[in-house]
Amino acid sequence: MSQVLNNDSLRQLARRQRADAERAILTAAKTISPDIASEPPKTYSIRFLNYEWCVETIKQSVHASLATELKMSKAGELLRSGDLEGTAEAQKSKIAGATANNLCMLKLLQRGDKLQEAEQYSEQSLALDHYNANALVNAGLVSIGRNNFSGVLGRYAVISWPLAAQAQLNKECHCSLLSSTATSSYESLEGTAQAIELHSQANSLAPSDPAILARLAAIYDAKGDKTQAFQSNCDSYSYHPSNLKVIEWMGANYIDAQFSEKAVNYFEKASIMQPNEIKWQLMMASSHRRAGKYRKTLELNKNIQKKFPANIECM
Repeated sequence: MSQVLNNDSLRQLARRQRADAERAILTAAKTISPDIASEPPKTYSIRFLNYEWCVETIKQSVHASLATELKMSKAGELLRSGDLEGTAEAQKSKIAGATANNLCMLKLLQRGDKLQEAEQYSEQSLALDHYNANALVNAGLVSIGRNNFSGVLGRYAVISWPLAAQAQLNKECHCSLLSSTATSSYESLEGTAQAIELHSQANSLAPSDPAILARLAAIYDAKGDKTQAFQSNCDSYSYHPSNLKVIEWMGANYIDAQFSEKAVNYFEKASIMQPNEIKWQLMMASSHRRAGKYRKTLELNKNIQKKFPANIECM
């Protein structure tokens, strides 16, 4: 089903349009690079400085991924001109940046006293490419390791706005993990309002993402806003009705609101999903008891006792 949805005519059209746009951008960059200097290029060095200007400009746009391809074009031009040293130099920063970033991640995974080394590799990678999203994420993880949550937000802010703009253009959201990490940083700084704003923006870009809705509900719930939490959890449940945390919250919320009959439906579904988990069946029985259905409560408790004879609560 997912393959069919991902290959419908509208998505195919969107992919073709994006490919055409990227092709036009690369063609334009290759065309104007010799002619954007203050004087006509008399040597290859001026022309390739103009290539660098195009690369840096593209990096700051929503088409940052094209910067690597443009660098490869530059290297190809250098190679065709016979400038082997220039070709090697054009690739050196890319290789060095990726290597430093990989070493940073390795040190982060080792933890402990390796955090200092991870920070050094992170700075090296960012010095070579300040807009490298992977390097910025690693730098944010280093800041988390040092409990410097304001530093995390600074790093992720550089990534989030281009991603948000790209998501708006594509009507898709690929920054859920980034949004969640940044929100956790806001919460650590007791910035609940900023966390809500960030997830609301993500929700506006991906209104059918159940993970964003569930996280937004959890933030509202922690804030004490049960109405907004209920609405967000309802929306999340409608898109992903098998999330046990959301199911449990909805059932408990209906019990608190004195609507035990509605709570039964949620706990019953949870018991079907986890038939060997006694908690859900006990919650079903408790909901029936609160609703005044004592015959049904007794029947459920007998069934639970047969299935779990050693359970004291049922007895």
